[in-house]
Amino acid sequence: MFPRRLRIALGSAALSLVFVVGCGGPNISGTVKIDGQNVDGGGIAFLTEGGKEAVATGQIVGGAYKIPTNKKLVPGKYTVQITWLKGTGKKVKNESDPGTEDEEKVQYIPGEYNTGSKLSVEITSGSNTHNFDLKGGGAVAPAPGAGPKQGGGGAGKAVGDS
Repeated sequence: MFPRRLRIALGSAALSLVFVVGCGGPNISGTVKIDGQNVDGGGIAFLTEGGKEAVATGQIVGGAYKIPTNKKLVPGKYTVQITWLKGTGKKVKNESDPGTEDEEKVQYIPGEYNTGSKLSVEITSGSNTHNFDLKGGGAVAPAPGAGPKQGGGGAGKAVGDS
């Protein structure tokens, strides 16, 4: 049997290890809508301020996203990019597999929320909830290799960021 002091020391060390391994930074969750519609199948990225490096990314499913604790994500201000390639119902040639067709997909989120994002949030330690209610959706750019631009986008703005 181990002496009592040794058991206490080992138990304390194990508990400390659990806390250290479990601590990697804040986690983030929230919802994403555009023109009142849940974004489903899109993506969200949190980039260092100025959009230089993505430090956390996640999928948007049924209008919700959750990004677990991430060691690169530390408290501070981040630029947020949101993307959503949405099917148009139109068939286009598959450039990588000649003779086949795929459904055309277009970027449904206006550029001011993705590649030219003006969205930013402040991340704090612990749990963070940031909901995005975007305005101005529409097919704004085709997916790479998906054919010509379809529809019009338009100016949009985020409402209710929290």
